[in-house]
Amino acid sequence: MKPTPLPNEWFVQNRVDAVYTRTSEQLADPLLTKFTGIDQTSFSFYFLQKPGQNILLCSPLEAGTVKQRYEGKISIFRTRKDVLKHLRKFFSTKNIGINERYLTGEQVHTLKKTFSRAKFVDVSESLYQTREIKTREELKTIKEAVKITQDVVKKIPNMMKPGISEIQLGAEIEHAFAREGCPPSFPTIVAFGKNSRNIHHFNTHKKIGKGENVLVDCGAKYSGYCADLSRTFVYKKANDEQNGWYEKCVAAQNEAFKTIKPTVHAKHSMEVAEKMLGRKIPHALGHGIGLETHDVPGAIHRKAEWVYKQGMAVAIEPGYYGEKWGMRIEDDAIVTKNGNERLSFAPKRLIEI
Repeated sequence: MKPTPLPNEWFVQNRVDAVYTRTSEQLADPLLTKFTGIDQTSFSFYFLQKPGQNILLCSPLEAGTVKQRYEGKISIFRTRKDVLKHLRKFFSTKNIGINERYLTGEQVHTLKKTFSRAKFVDVSESLYQTREIKTREELKTIKEAVKITQDVVKKIPNMMKPGISEIQLGAEIEHAFAREGCPPSFPTIVAFGKNSRNIHHFNTHKKIGKGENVLVDCGAKYSGYCADLSRTFVYKKANDEQNGWYEKCVAAQNEAFKTIKPTVHAKHSMEVAEKMLGRKIPHALGHGIGLETHDVPGAIHRKAEWVYKQGMAVAIEPGYYGEKWGMRIEDDAIVTKNGNERLSFAPKRLIEI
């Protein structure tokens, strides 16, 4: 992934002289992937930026790997004193932008105490908004994440065995992602029967039963970018009610996708989907996807005033949740100049497995 540091005009607009971002075992800032091209952010490193200048600080333990991913200036630190030396050089200016959303309270307190002459400005929201419109390379990466996820969910019927549990099926799906070199975007949700009524279900040892819904919500994370797909199946034989609601969910999703184009308000998609479904959806119709599963521009709900823009990536997930079971389908798309490009497609008919 090609690094995309902040443009010079961003510093002028936000009235800061430099920006400090970091990742650690406690909290990982996903923007480090965008800024550096490094998608492994579970170790500790720092990225400092000024207009036309940046430097990455990392320990010697990761230096060899980092140099394979990042072509910019790298400095190795071995002690806390080394880190402070580099930070003082960058913090000699007055206004330092920090991403407080991805710093612990202790980290912010330490910064302000250690560098009392610098003025630290929380630019979290402005940094978050830089993730709204994806670059061409980011969109290409998201497409690959969705492709891998789509390929795996097509194999779910073959993963189903008599007596399999939710936890076991979830493990099979994540193993399939791992074989493609991808971690999951989020813990895979698998819900059987009555458990499918739980929108964000915690997988259990419940085993599948005949006629029960199999709801799966999963995604692969490829080079730091997330996919998010949901599928509903029925184990053995589906009844008319299950088939009927599935077809309504597909119709609601298709109509919602027709509304996704530049200048259209996100709330309109929700209105159209609920009208087609014939009832309220108890969660957002969808959300942005990108460096995180739920990314900019935010949720697509009844009061969402934001509008679609070319270059956004979104997931659309209408669902029905009754007294006996629930079902949901979810697919991803990219907003284009005149509409959107669907990246995945749920089956038109409910699949019995």
